Amino acid sequence: MLQSNMDVSLESLVNSLQSTRSTLLSEIEMLNDTEVNVKPRRDKWSIIQILHHLHLVEQSVTSALAYALQKNERNTTPFKDLQLTLDRTHKREAPQQMKPTETLMKKQQGIQLLEHSRQELLHALHSVIDEKDLFENGLKHPVFNDLNLYQWVQFLDLHEQRHLTQLKEAKHAILQR
Repeated sequence: MLQSNMDVSLESLVNSLQSTRSTLLSEIEMLNDTEVNVKPRRDKWSIIQILHHLHLVEQSVTSALAYALQKNERNTTPFKDLQLTLDRTHKREAPQQMKPTETLMKKQQGIQLLEHSRQELLHALHSVIDEKDLFENGLKHPVFNDLNLYQWVQFLDLHEQRHLTQLKEAKHAILQR
């Protein structure tokens, strides 16, 4: 998981992404298909919906990243503090295209979606020949405005950590029933 005194390199970023994902998957390891589809409350997402949302966001960020790298419009943006991403007292409604399905899914389907979007992200990141490109290209973010591509991937990791906390709460609630 991302540390505040971070090593600013693609390798450290990928390691952080993998650490967060491993933690997330270990949280759901012992849950069955029924449990991952239970909503802790009517107005909350089920665990499978959290997984689906993470997949949709990762897929979208990967597409945007590939587009920005291909476009290669140099526009250096300063580093921003993205820790607000972890603050769940600041509620944000997911954009419509990032909202998860209401359809029930098997746990393995959710895991496969995450594996697919992660493979695509890693493929995009490993295609970067010069890491400098991640710092010298950027895109608008709905909350943080202009972010360089490196920070977009940092955001992705923090976003997954945010939802990992949500997932743990959902898991606790459904196992208490």
